[in-house]
Amino acid sequence: MKIAARWVAVGVWCALIFILSGIPDLRVTEEPTWDLILRKLAHMAVYAVLVLLVYHATRDTWFKGGRDPEAPAWPAGQALAFACLYAISDEFHQAVVPTRNGSPVDVAIDWVGACLIWWWLTRGVDRLGRVSPPKPAQGEPVASLGQ
Repeated sequence: MKIAARWVAVGVWCALIFILSGIPDLRVTEEPTWDLILRKLAHMAVYAVLVLLVYHATRDTWFKGGRDPEAPAWPAGQALAFACLYAISDEFHQAVVPTRNGSPVDVAIDWVGACLIWWWLTRGVDRLGRVSPPKPAQGEPVASLGQ
């Protein structure tokens, strides 16, 4: 049930992106400079959330809920690839919407947001935002707490 809910969340988020991409003349504010800045920040945020959702769905589906030694690297990489492909398809969609245009620059901006969350996921950040200590290499002794 938990896995299905994770994938439903991914589908709903993708549908939201698709719906927003289909709105002609989508504006955040009437002031052109702020509108541009806010829309580009929204691009980054939307794709960061997409990576996070796909990460949790893939981790729970294929990597035993993160208990696999390869997690979080593989699910985060899969989520990043999915977000990149979805960003490209989103720009193709925008290219056929009246008053919208598909832009490789927007794909790059989406990619920045996706990469930021990917970096956060793969550097070992826990749920409270604390950086986890690095794991010792194979055969390396584990340092004791008294040192």
